[in-house]
Amino acid sequence: ITINGQLIGAKKFLNNKLNTYFGKIGFNFEMKGLKVEVSTESITLKDGSSTSSLSWSETGRLIRRRLLVSVKQESNVTLTVDGDLTFMVLLHRVWKKHPVNVDFLGIYISPANNFSSTVHGLIGKAGCGRWFHGSFYL
Repeated sequence: ITINGQLIGAKKFLNNKLNTYFGKIGFNFEMKGLKVEVSTESITLKDGSSTSSLSWSETGRLIRRRLLVSVKQESNVTLTVDGDLTFMVLLHRVWKKHPVNVDFLGIYISPANNFSSTVHGLIGKAGCGRWFHGSFYL
């Protein structure tokens, strides 16, 4: 499993600093041939040449090859792999006319996931036995 994030910047500098946030988070389940991209606009599941999309504006779910993608309207997406690995992406909405802030995502990885000892990166931090919250201000 590979997880990547795309950063977006705030609308303007605040205290001489431009905050950045996750605007997209991608999951690649290589062994299953599945990819999931979560953005502040939509949720997309790619299965080979087939693509399915879900919207943040309604609750819904997709199941492909023992991967469950569940969307809770305007709140979060939960990815459950083989019934025992769980990843959650939260949607943080801001007031559309906010002078600085933008909508962004947070990623949560449960310490209950049974990762191997060779796991590294964001997943490796969660594998150390704690919830990992990946909303960063860089």
